[in-house]
Amino acid sequence: MAAVERAVTERTALRDEDAFVEQDRIVASVPASHDAKEGARAFTEKRAPHGQGR
Repeated sequence: MAAVERAVTERTALRDEDAFVEQDRIVASVPASHDAKEGARAFTEKRAPHGQGR
């Protein structure tokens, strides 16, 4: 979630073309994050995720 908030906040200061490049750079690491993996694991285990902000 922090990556999305960061992308939206920083996007307002950039031209559209630059904003999309920066957005891609910011969110590229999200699928490999600990919280994303925990979210998928929690979903398959049918339980609430325990996000740690990393």
